Amino acid sequence: SDRKRFRALDMLHFLPFLAITIGYFIFFQDVVDFSDETFLVRNEHLWVKMTFAFVFFTTVVAYTALTFVKLNVFRRNIEAQFSYRDTGLELFWVNFIAILFTLSGLVVIIAGAYNAIMFKKVVDTSLLSHIGLTSVAYAISYFGLRQPSLFRSDYALDDEASGTQPEIETQAEDKEEGKEVKQRFTDAEAKALIERLITHMNDERSYLNQELTLSELSAQINLAKHELTELLNVNIGKNFFTFVNEFRLKAVTRRLANPDYDHLTIMAIANDCGFNSKSTFNSLFKQAFGHTPSEYKKKLREGSVVV
Repeated sequence: SDRKRFRALDMLHFLPFLAITIGYFIFFQDVVDFSDETFLVRNEHLWVKMTFAFVFFTTVVAYTALTFVKLNVFRRNIEAQFSYRDTGLELFWVNFIAILFTLSGLVVIIAGAYNAIMFKKVVDTSLLSHIGLTSVAYAISYFGLRQPSLFRSDYALDDEASGTQPEIETQAEDKEEGKEVKQRFTDAEAKALIERLITHMNDERSYLNQELTLSELSAQINLAKHELTELLNVNIGKNFFTFVNEFRLKAVTRRLANPDYDHLTIMAIANDCGFNSKSTFNSLFKQAFGHTPSEYKKKLREGSVVV
């Protein structure tokens, strides 16, 4: 998507680095000693070193925090595109990389501060920095090689649907709060599309596909992805993940109530109904029905719950 390509405006992120680097080579290269042991020596250049330290520290903290914010936004958008959860999709290893980089940086900063306070080189911060950066590089290589592609058509999160996702989420929130929302579909159109969608889900049972995506479902009902996203979020009030998994949960409860399926384990039934993760299934089931699947099945047999 053109919206996700590197833009000239993105160059602003390099301003702190460029300002410090250019300033150093023009004014301070042969004048200021940035070594740890002389860092806090009081002279006319102490302010330069303190400014450098402040910019460096705040930049590391700010961009580390922004990394986690971006990852959270990415994972929230996953549920608008996918009907299942997968560690390969959610990129949890990137959290590990960010944490490893942050900890490495903090160790170097603390060691450098200790050297500065002691006015002598007690700890080799260059060695620590090399070890930290090498560890981060190897971790990126290891996890990166194991990471399945996120940029083939099924995994692309930078398409039209995800591009409008924040706007659609805001529309859904405004509608819940009773605010007037400009909708893509009229009430009649939305009603007809919802009936078509639910009929398709019930007749074709698309939810049985464990890796069903928004792209696949939108193609099946001949609706653009961004239109299906808005229909779900604004008109139905659910994201794609929730919508599909509610059909799966209903299918599971019907089979749990049917003695013909008693020879199957609960997880086997869940797999047959479209779930590909035991933890996701158990979590969603408990959230929907207030009981674990085994408790629910027991109560069915006792007649204390009705499907």
